[in-house]
Parts: sequence; C-alpha cells; structure tokens
Amino acid sequence: IIVIHDNKTLTQAKQLLQKYDNVLLSHYITNPLLFKNRKCHIRTFFLVSILHNQFNAYMCDLGRIFTAKKEYVQEDWNNTDIHDTHMKSTDKDYFFPEDFNNTNLNRHDINKDTIENIYSQIKNIFTAMAKIVSRDVKLYPNIKNGFNIFGVDLMITDKLEVILIECNAEGTYKSKEPGTHIKLEKYLFNWIDKVIFQKI
Repeated sequence: IIVIHDNKTLTQAKQLLQKYDNVLLSHYITNPLLFKNRKCHIRTFFLVSILHNQFNAYMCDLGRIFTAKKEYVQEDWNNTDIHDTHMKSTDKDYFFPEDFNNTNLNRHDINKDTIENIYSQIKNIFTAMAKIVSRDVKLYPNIKNGFNIFGVDLMITDKLEVILIECNAEGTYKSKEPGTHIKLEKYLFNWIDKVIFQKI
C-alpha cells in the first residue's frame, strides 16, 4: 500500500506498475471516525446461500472493531502504526454496536438514531453486494444446497458515512481473548442455524 501525497510517493506507486500486473487505485479516506483517537474499521459478515435453487443474502448485525496501533494524525502517511487497522494492532476485543459509544468515539451525538442510520447504510451496501454476487454465484453440480460467509470491512467517516473498504472471500474469527472467540462462535453458529439449517 502506498499513499500518494508527494512526487516521491507518486514515483513509488509508478514502480508498482512494473512489479504487478494489476494495481488498485482508490481515494484515501482522510477523515475517518476515530475510536479511542485511533483510525478504525468494522469487520462484519455477509452470508450468501443457494437453498433449493433460491439465492439469498444476509447481513450480520454484529461487527468487530479493529484499530490502528497509534493515535491518528493527518500526516506521516506511510506509517502503518497510524494508518493500518488490524486485529493485531487493536489493544483488546471491541464490538459494533456494543462498544460504539460517545466515550470511545469522543463524540456526543452517538445514540440509537445514529446507530440505526449506520445500519441502514450498511444494509444498502450489502444489498448492492448481493446484486453483484447473485450474477455469478453457483453451486458445484453435485451439491443441492450451499452457503458462504464473506468478511466485510467497513470504514465510517467523521460525518458518519459508511464506506465499503473490501469484501474478503473468507471471514476471520480470530480474537485476542478466549471469551470473545466463544461469543463470536455462538453468535455465528446460531445465525447459520437460523438462516441455513432450519430452512433446509
């Protein structure tokens, strides 16, 4: 990842074109919503299924919050401790919307309405993803029913606008604390049971 902000980093980015067949160019979000004064993103899950020849997609209403290691500043753009958000750089396990509050976000306007607004935006993003995935997803010829869970990374700006960062083919369920892993497993397996196995 190279953040282009001067001639030197532009040259570095151009050199990537000689190394890779494909590169992705995107607008860098310079106004992220900060969690404990750190840049963050939400990892949530997107489940798609084909049951009895019927395509369906589901949005998980639980998310993990991952932060950068150091507090955010709008400079030192190539410092991964400031600008990269991962589970390993997060000090403990946090959940959305459980830990998404005015204390952790240093705001005074996070309430039930703002959380519902964020969920509404996520639903719109997932609806668009479902339309895209539904065009090509298929089962193997010898399988009657199937499903897959994708790991979706979302970032929220300081204007509370939700932006899709990426949709990963696989979701990760790792955690820092054993209790978190049990909580996450229980939630996800209950979700799968409800939308997949009970319907089958």
